[in-house]
Amino acid sequence: PYLSDSRWQVSGVIATPCTISGRAQGFGAGEMVWAGAKPGRWVFTVSGTGSGKATSVEATASSDGVLSLALPGSAIETLSFEGRCR
Repeated sequence: PYLSDSRWQVSGVIATPCTISGRAQGFGAGEMVWAGAKPGRWVFTVSGTGSGKATSVEATASSDGVLSLALPGSAIETLSFEGRCR
């Protein structure tokens, strides 16, 4: 998978056919779109959201590999994310 579009700055991305991880920082909604993702359900764990605990976000990649999701929390400070296909 590769990052196609994002409202936040994304860095340190490591992607394999069934995982995506990295760091993100920005303002407003943490919307991003990944292309080339394995179709089906993905679960993302997000840490550093200001709540002091990790948060889970689910998203579904379409049959053509497009995965759209919105990371929760404020990314004024950098947060970390890791997604795995199911």
